[in-house]
Amino acid sequence: YLEWLQPKWRFETYLTRSTDLVHWEQSPKKPVLAPEGVEGINTSDIDLVEFGDKVMVYYLDGDQKSWYRGTRADFDGTLKEFFEYYYLP
Repeated sequence: YLEWLQPKWRFETYLTRSTDLVHWEQSPKKPVLAPEGVEGINTSDIDLVEFGDKVMVYYLDGDQKSWYRGTRADFDGTLKEFFEYYYLP
């Protein structure tokens, strides 16, 4: 999910999971995406694609008002390892 952090005008993407869509657990390692440098104030709209032994993380960054761009980051490992990284100690 995307969270607006106050007092700054800044948006970060967090990973949550649910077994019943009523009760939710946020990853203890957070956030998955946080804007840095030229990414403006927003990193959101995450899509994950597993290809071989890599997870490609596609997302948008921008300023929430006048510009955005599609961006990609890579995680070295499988999708299973990606989720284990964020949820296992």
